[in-house]
Amino acid sequence: MQVENIGGFAIPFDVTILLADGSEKLTHYSPVVWRGTKAINIKASTNKKIKSIVIDGGVFMDATPGDNSLSL
Repeated sequence: MQVENIGGFAIPFDVTILLADGSEKLTHYSPVVWRGTKAINIKASTNKKIKSIVIDGGVFMDATPGDNSLSL
């Protein structure tokens, strides 16, 4: 999955992966991931079926929050 930094601000964010068995994997990305780039690829390493992926910027505003989740 590709995450783009359209606004250009180096903000941290979390990615929550909900697995089909009800468990979750939370990964935090610090602002350093945006150094020198406007897009990064997120890879989920799991042998379980992924149900959904959600990106959360926490207290930071997002101009398009409607595109922060993906249901599989």
